[in-house]
Amino acid sequence: MLEQLTIRGLALLDVVTLSPSRHLTVISGETGGGKSLVIAALRLLRGEKAKAGIVRSGAAAASVDGVFALVDGERSTLVRELYEEVLGTELDEDRLVVSRIVDAKGRAGRASMVGRCPCASCSASAPC
Repeated sequence: MLEQLTIRGLALLDVVTLSPSRHLTVISGETGGGKSLVIAALRLLRGEKAKAGIVRSGAAAASVDGVFALVDGERSTLVRELYEEVLGTELDEDRLVVSRIVDAKGRAGRASMVGRCPCASCSASAPC
């Protein structure tokens, strides 16, 4: 479950932190208020490609950080197993921090999970 979403330098958003409810969170607002940017941020965390022009004007990069609580359940168990398989270590806590950075040209710069690259092909000597 998403506990916190932090967005920095994404289009018209400077810095925004959202802590959704465990039950129901409704995002509403006037046209141009940035609701679609929250969805774009979640898509970036999911690994989708960034669109050109997504980085705030004047910013070197945009970043999105998501803190996910891993509670009891099948999905959380699968995430823990995948984390261990890909990164070769167990999660220290029942929280997973996923980050994504996109440069000013819209190219994905770095993705990380709890500060480590989630790609099976990279290592400390050759990061993604």
